[in-house]
Amino acid sequence: MCSFITINKIIDDSLIKLANRYAKYRGPDLTNVIKYQGYTFVHNLLSITGDITEQPFVDEDREIVCVYNGEVYNSFEFGNYESDGECLIDVYKKYGTKFLKHLDGEFAVVLYDFKKQIIVAGCDTFATKPLWCGITSDNELAFASYESCLVNLDISQYEKLLPNTSYVYDFYGNLIKKNIVYEFDVKNQHKENYDDWMKAFSESIHKRTFNVRESIFLGLSSGYDSGVIAAEMKRQDINFKAYSIYAKENRDILLQRHQIFEDSTLIDLKRSEFDATRSILKNTCEEFKYDTRSWVGFMTDDKAAVGLHFICNLAKNDNRKIYMSGQGADEIFADYGFAGHRMSAQSELLGLFPEDLTTCFPWRNFYYGTQQAYLAKEENVAGSLGIETRYPFLDKKVVQEFLWLSAELKNKNYKAPLCEYLTRNNIPFEKEVKLGFSCEPRG
Repeated sequence: MCSFITINKIIDDSLIKLANRYAKYRGPDLTNVIKYQGYTFVHNLLSITGDITEQPFVDEDREIVCVYNGEVYNSFEFGNYESDGECLIDVYKKYGTKFLKHLDGEFAVVLYDFKKQIIVAGCDTFATKPLWCGITSDNELAFASYESCLVNLDISQYEKLLPNTSYVYDFYGNLIKKNIVYEFDVKNQHKENYDDWMKAFSESIHKRTFNVRESIFLGLSSGYDSGVIAAEMKRQDINFKAYSIYAKENRDILLQRHQIFEDSTLIDLKRSEFDATRSILKNTCEEFKYDTRSWVGFMTDDKAAVGLHFICNLAKNDNRKIYMSGQGADEIFADYGFAGHRMSAQSELLGLFPEDLTTCFPWRNFYYGTQQAYLAKEENVAGSLGIETRYPFLDKKVVQEFLWLSAELKNKNYKAPLCEYLTRNNIPFEKEVKLGFSCEPRG
C-alpha cells in the first residue's frame, strides 16, 4: 500500500507537506518527491516485503512517468521485476491506454506519457484503492489518493474516479475517453456446483498472501465472511493472527472458532479504550460521510470504524501489516438479503438472483452504494495506521465464478458459496444470520 499526489505544476515543500497530511500515513516508510518538466510527483511508500522501491517509476527514455498504490498480482506475466509495480510501464507500452484491463490486482494508477501528451488514470474493477481527480480553471490537473490532498492544494472541482473505469486525459485536463477495465459475463448462469468458485477463492487467498506470510491478520467475527477467509488461510498453512471483539457476536461460535484458529486474541473492549480510539481516529483519519440508505452519517461515528482502528493498532504493534478483509461478500453474494427478505435497508434484490442477470446487473451495491462507502472506511482507517487492506472476495475471478452459478445455487442459502464452504470444512456458523462487524464497548 502506498499513496501519492501528482499535479501539473511545481509546488513548494510547505504545500506538499500540507497536502500530504493524511496521505503520508498510508506510506510511512519513505516519502519521495520528484519535480520533472513542470510537474510534481509525491509518493509515500509502505514496504511489505522489506525492499525499498522508490516511485514514481520512469522509463529509460524518461518519457513515461507512473505512480501507483496497491498490488499487481500477475506482474510475473510481463517480466521479472523486483517490485510488482515495475511492470506498469511495460504493460502500457504493450497494450496502450487500455493496459489496466490486463492487470490482476488491487490498485490505483496514474501514468503520464510526455511524448504523446496524455495521462491514463484509473483503478481496479471495484476501485478498492481510492483515486481522486481535480482540475482548476487554470487547467491545473491533479490526482491524489485522498480527497484532502486536493482540498489542501486549493482545488475546488474534483471527483472520485469510478470503479471499473480508466480515464484518458490530455495534458490540459480534457477528458479524451473512458475505458471499461473488466467486463463480467452475466449471460451464462450455467454452473451446477460450487467447485469452481471454491477453486477461484483458494487462488484469490494464495495470490494475496504468498509473498507476505508473516504479517497477515484479520478481524474474526462469528459470521460468514471472516470465517471463510480464516479457514482457507489455515487450510493453506498461512501464518496469520485473528483478533475478535466480543460486541454482539455469537460467543459460543466465536469461542469454537478461536479453538480452531489458535493464534487469536479475544477482546472485551472497555469504554475508556473505545473513547480513546475514537479520539485518535478523528485526529489521524480523513473524515467522510456515509450515504448507504441504512445510515447517513460520518465515518468516525461508526462503531465498526472504531473497532477496526483498535484491531489494526493491535496488529501494527504485533508487526502485522496486511489486513484480510471480508468486504464485498454482503454486496456480491447476497445483496443484504435472503429468500426475498431484506437483511438491511440497502438491499435491492432481497437476496433473490433472477434467472436472467442482465435485468438487474450491476445492482447498486455491486460497484457503488455500501461497496464504495465501506471500502472507503477500511482504506481510510487501516491506511491511517500504515496497514494495507486486501479483499479476496473482490477478486475478479471469484466474482465471475459466482455470477456463473445457476440461479438455483445462488439462491439455495444465504451467501450460498460461503455457506457451502463453511459446511464442507466443518467451521461453526449460524445459518441465515447476518452479523455485521460491530464494536460495543463495555462499561
